[in-house]
Amino acid sequence: MDAFVFITSTGRPGQAESEVDRHRIRRHAMRGMAIARRAKGDYGQHNRRQLPLFLEPTASTVKENTSLQLELFNSALEVAHMVPSPLSAQGYELAKLTYGFELLSLSALASVHLSRASVRILASSPTRLQKLAQLRHPSWLDFVPARYAESRLLQAAVDSTLARAHRSLHPDSGISETAVVKLYLKALSQLQEALGDKLERRWARADVLCAIKILSFYEFLQFPQSAQWLHHITGAQKLMRLRGPENYSTDFEQQMLMSQTGTIFHESMSIGEDCFLEELKWKALLSSIAAVERPTNIIKNLDCHPVLSSLWIHASPAARLFRQTSVCVNGTGANDPGTILQLILEAYQTRQNLLTWREDFVKFAAELQPDRHSSRLRELLGVSFAVQIVLNRLIIALQPRAAAARTFENETQAFADRIIVLCHEATAESLPISNMLLAEKIVIANATKESEDDWMWAVSGETYSTCQGIQCIPATIFEKWYIALGRRDVD
Repeated sequence: MDAFVFITSTGRPGQAESEVDRHRIRRHAMRGMAIARRAKGDYGQHNRRQLPLFLEPTASTVKENTSLQLELFNSALEVAHMVPSPLSAQGYELAKLTYGFELLSLSALASVHLSRASVRILASSPTRLQKLAQLRHPSWLDFVPARYAESRLLQAAVDSTLARAHRSLHPDSGISETAVVKLYLKALSQLQEALGDKLERRWARADVLCAIKILSFYEFLQFPQSAQWLHHITGAQKLMRLRGPENYSTDFEQQMLMSQTGTIFHESMSIGEDCFLEELKWKALLSSIAAVERPTNIIKNLDCHPVLSSLWIHASPAARLFRQTSVCVNGTGANDPGTILQLILEAYQTRQNLLTWREDFVKFAAELQPDRHSSRLRELLGVSFAVQIVLNRLIIALQPRAAAARTFENETQAFADRIIVLCHEATAESLPISNMLLAEKIVIANATKESEDDWMWAVSGETYSTCQGIQCIPATIFEKWYIALGRRDVD
C-alpha cells in the first residue's frame, strides 16, 4: 500500500498551489470512490440513467438478465416511456434518445409509393431496412423536428413510429410489443380527436396531415400481410384533396403534397378512381409550386422540380381513361360511339404529351449528377413507360381492328422490356430503395409480358366484342390484364 501523503497548503488567498499539488489532491480525493466502484463491478461504465431507453444491457455490464428484470424494464416504459436524459436534450432530441431511432432515417421512404410490392422487397431480408435507414434524402421529414414540440398529435405519431422502427430493427430489444402498441393507440386517439374537430377545423392543419403520413410508416414497418398502412395512405390522400389547393401555402405543406403526387396517382389507378390532380385547380397548384424560386436554406429535391410536376400533370388523365375504358369494354355503363371516340382521342393526346415529356426529361437528366439522382431518375423514366403501356392498351382495347393496333402492341412490349432493364440496373445498385421505386412499374411490365399472346391474338382479328356499334377487345382479355395489374377494390 502506498504511504499516506500529507499535502499542505498555504491557505493564503490568491496564492495557488502548484499544478502537481492540485493533481495529487484530486487523485487522493477520488481514490476511495474508485475503490468502491471497482468492488461493485461498474468502474469505468456509463451512467445508465442517461442512456437511451432502448440501449440494451451488455454482457460486460449485466451478468444475468432475468425475467423479473425484463418485466420491470417494460413496466417502466409503459408507465412513463421516458427516462432521465442529459439536461441538454429536449423536444425531438429527447424523443430520439428515448426511442433510440432517428426519424430522418426514414427519409428514403418519404417520397416512395408504399405499395404491397414495396413491403415484399423490405420484408424479404431484415438487412434491407437497416440499409434503408442509412440513406438520407432531403424531404418533408426535415421539417418535423422543429415542429415536434408544437403539436401533441405530432409528438404521439413520431414517438410511436420511432418505437416501431426501433423494434423492427431490433426485435429482441427490451421494449415490449405491448408498449409500442400503446404508443400507437395514443396517436390514433389524438388523430381521431383532431379529425373530428369541425369547430376549429383542426383537421385542416398541417400537423394532422403530417401525422397521418408518419403513422403510415408505423404500419408499413410491421410488414403486415393485411396492408393496414394503405388505410393511412388512402386517408392522407382524401385529406389532401379535402384541404383544397388553397391550403398549401407553406414550404412544409407543399413538400408533403409534392412528395405524394406519385402515390395519389398510383392509388387512383389501383382502386379505379379519377385522379384529382387532373382537375385544373390542382394542375395550377402543381405548376406554381414547381415555378417557385426557393431560398438556399429551403430543402431542394426533385419533388418540387418542374420535371416531376409536369409528369404527373400529363399522366393524371390516365386514371380516368382507364376507368372509363373498363366501363365500355365490360359493358357496365351507358356507352355511345361519341363517348368511345372521345376516349380514344384523349388517350392519343395523353400518350403524345408523355412522349414530349420524355424528350425533355432526357435533356434534363443529362445535366444532373447521375450518381446522386440515379434511383429517382430511373423511377421517373419507369413511370413514363408504365403509363404509356396503359395508354397503348386502352387505345388497343377500344380499336383492336385499327391498322395501328399491332404497332402499338409491339411498342407496349418494348416499353415493358425497358422497365425490366431499369429494374436490373436498380438491382445492381444493391440499394433497397432503388427496387422499391420501381416496384409498381415492374408489376405493370410483367402483366404486360404475360398477356402478350392474348392481346396479339385480339389485334389479329381473331375475336372481338361490340360496344354500341364499335368493335372492342373481348372483356375476358381486358379483365385478365386488369387483374394481373394488381388493381384492388376500395377496402
